[in-house]
Amino acid sequence: MPENQQPQAKEKKQKPPRPPGVWGITDLQALEAFQAKTLDVNMVSGDVLTGDLVGYGSYSLTLKVDDRVIVVGKGAVSWYGLASGD
Repeated sequence: MPENQQPQAKEKKQKPPRPPGVWGITDLQALEAFQAKTLDVNMVSGDVLTGDLVGYGSYSLTLKVDDRVIVVGKGAVSWYGLASGD
């Protein structure tokens, strides 16, 4: 590759829109809706973490629990949802 030529960035493929007959939302759409809300995160171990969702990624959730910010791997999560009363 010549010195003055930059490598081409790969274009991210866009997912086609869902057909009108398909209902429901994806996990990322749910997490976007849960942003800054209080969640109950049920762990595989049986423990339950309750905290405010401050971020998320493909493999983790970031929660503010009391005065600490913690990152929880999704592999350790059984399920999550809005905390009762939120």
